[in-house]
Amino acid sequence: MSKSCKNSLVKPILLVIVFLITFLLSAPAMVVAQDPPKEGIRSGTMTIKDKTDKAIVVGERHFLVTEDTTILDVKGEKIQLKELTIPSYAKIEYQLRMDEDPLCMKITILRRP
Repeated sequence: MSKSCKNSLVKPILLVIVFLITFLLSAPAMVVAQDPPKEGIRSGTMTIKDKTDKAIVVGERHFLVTEDTTILDVKGEKIQLKELTIPSYAKIEYQLRMDEDPLCMKITILRRP
């Protein structure tokens, strides 16, 4: 192989190596950005004793309900917090938050007690 042929192959090979190293180093960051951490996500079956405009009350604990919270009735249909009958027995998925009320992710009404 001539010297000019070797030199012409070195640049493309180096470019491929640099590209692969860059991709491999940035791939873990892309995965973290796509999958937000689900730390503190819990679920439990509880009796909802009361509600406010922005929360449900289980025992003496308030669980914050936002517009992103999914609430499903016994038929599996989406409802609003104002339509939730009290008391209700439900599966509640929530996120624990430091020094704040837990945030409801999903409320599935199982039955009325």
